[in-house]
Amino acid sequence: AELAPLFTALEALMGGLARSVTAGAPYASPFAAVGDDRLGQYTFTPDGRFLLMLISVPKDFSTMQVIERPLSAIRQAMQESRAQFPEMAAGLTGRPVLQADEMITTDRDMRQATIIAIIGVTLLFIITYGAVWRPLLAVLALLLSILWTLGLTAATIGSLNLLSSVFALVIIGVGINWGMHLLARYQEELERGTTEALSRAMVTAGVGNLTCAATAAAAFFCALFTDFKALAELGFIAGSGIVLSLIAMLTVYPALLSIFDRRSPSTVRAPRRLLRLSAFDGLVRRHGAVLAGIALLTLLLAPWSLRLRFDDNLLDLQSHGLESVDWELRLLRESSESTWFAASQAGTLEEAERLSWRFAELPTVGNVESIVDLLPGEQQEKRDLLRQARRRADRLTVRADAPADPAATRLALERIVDGLEDVEEKLFAAGREQEIAPVTALIGTAGQVTAALQTPEAAARLVAFQHAFMADLAAQLDRWRPRLSPERITPDNAPAIMRDRFIGRDGRFLITISPAEDIWDPAAMEAFIRDLRSVDPQVTGAPVTSMEAARLMRRAFQQTALLSFVIVLALVWLHFSHWRMVLLAFVPLVVGLLWLLGGMGLFNISFNLANFFAIPILIGTGIDGGIQMVQRMYEEPGRPMLETSTATSVTLSSLTTLLAFGSLMLGQHRGLASLGQIMALGTVSILIATIIILPALHERFIRPNTHE
Repeated sequence: AELAPLFTALEALMGGLARSVTAGAPYASPFAAVGDDRLGQYTFTPDGRFLLMLISVPKDFSTMQVIERPLSAIRQAMQESRAQFPEMAAGLTGRPVLQADEMITTDRDMRQATIIAIIGVTLLFIITYGAVWRPLLAVLALLLSILWTLGLTAATIGSLNLLSSVFALVIIGVGINWGMHLLARYQEELERGTTEALSRAMVTAGVGNLTCAATAAAAFFCALFTDFKALAELGFIAGSGIVLSLIAMLTVYPALLSIFDRRSPSTVRAPRRLLRLSAFDGLVRRHGAVLAGIALLTLLLAPWSLRLRFDDNLLDLQSHGLESVDWELRLLRESSESTWFAASQAGTLEEAERLSWRFAELPTVGNVESIVDLLPGEQQEKRDLLRQARRRADRLTVRADAPADPAATRLALERIVDGLEDVEEKLFAAGREQEIAPVTALIGTAGQVTAALQTPEAAARLVAFQHAFMADLAAQLDRWRPRLSPERITPDNAPAIMRDRFIGRDGRFLITISPAEDIWDPAAMEAFIRDLRSVDPQVTGAPVTSMEAARLMRRAFQQTALLSFVIVLALVWLHFSHWRMVLLAFVPLVVGLLWLLGGMGLFNISFNLANFFAIPILIGTGIDGGIQMVQRMYEEPGRPMLETSTATSVTLSSLTTLLAFGSLMLGQHRGLASLGQIMALGTVSILIATIIILPALHERFIRPNTHE
């Protein structure tokens, strides 16, 4: 092993000499073969499986794509390298790359979902109402409210974040409902032949719309009371969007309807009858069996809700197939490495050394790096040895013009061959068969040169080779002599790349700590951070900030869900001012949420940091159907509920919410897709509870009293 560099140099020298004296090949420096070991300057994983490069890039926080330009440049360079070296397997990952890819994916998914939602809601509106222009006018008012919301966001917050980017779906799925309720009541009044049908619809449906919009907006505004900024921004933008969509539906849409119907009076006199849900009347009249079945279903789903869990693993939210995700997973699976590391700071070099040692002793720590690791140990002893080598090198003289002596060269080659044969025998005796081949090849090359030097042509070529070699050797000695008198390496004179990474502008020293286990596993992350804090309570870095952010988000979601429920309850009370009506309005919401939790356990859908906000959304929007149905129930207590346009509009408004958020399930981002799953399952559950339970309760408790 110690002689390996010498043999490498000897192979290069002998090969170049053979090519020169036998074929007249130009001189090639043999010292290139034993130059700096550039591969050794890189960082490998402990098992040697992966070579890691750390790339620091400038960040532009004025845009959502913080590292878009440098990321594009790096990937372009990698693409060019792959084209030049097709066998190279390389990938780009790390926290900034994962975040950038996530933002790109979610942005694409949101654009796709928004387009699908607008088209789907429009078609549903048109097909169900049997008209084109009236639904299109509602969609026009809806799009206007989205533009208003964008303008308000630009004027106040200035940008969107990963959470708040879903605001458009909220407005499409919820804001269109006010127009649906208004149009349904308007067409019902037209069917009855009511004069001033639009004014009547504004009075009746408008009151319910005001309360429903207030509850939906309030559920989002509750997020403003949390400490999580991204969630608070979503609450402000989505809540404001709902208010603006209500304004558009109460001002712009009626004005457009009035103008349109004034110009097309035939549509006013002969409207198409709105689809009714009276086909289910027979079912709800068997109210005893229906209510018993609802109770039984709720009891059957209840145990499944106990299987619910909260998935804190952020990598589970990312899209499959992304380069950054795939390479992060490969590092974890094949080398137990991660691109995430924690960070500690030390005021002095001695403190950095002490902290590094203590961190390295922790069972959850895999690797510790600091400036201490990059400063050579035992520097004085090594400098003494190098000074001895310098004195020897200074005594060396190289005569570039020394005459060549073919006979002396042949004699030297024969002595080298004798030595190599001795090495060959020792290797054979030691059973090192694999190492014999290069020695045998070197013996053959030396013999080839020895034989060639017996000719005059080869002897003449030897002169040219020797002059070039001696000049090269002299240059190599001049290059190496200064390196044999190194200064003591300190943090102050360390290379800039080392100082920039491990020494801050204030002179403090950075210590990076990598985990020994899968850092994406919440339990492993928590244990890792707990151990680090036992050494340094102020430790920071991506794992620490991510864990704290996850806790903050979970707490913010829980607070928002609880607060939104209380505020929605208060608003519904203000609307009805009667506890019986309030309880009736909340029955389908509560039952639907219970079904949702049981269904999530049944279908193995977990809560995560992307979908948990579905609960406050469902609380704010799910009460809509209960309010509208209960209000209509007491307006016309003797009329079957499913024969009214209210039941139809409640169903359609739920379907629009289903279409809007369900479109997220078609996206690649698993977090957004899971949000779509929960919203779809919750919306369907609350809708079924609304159109089954409330009419059954109406038949059981209210209509009989009316007949009396």
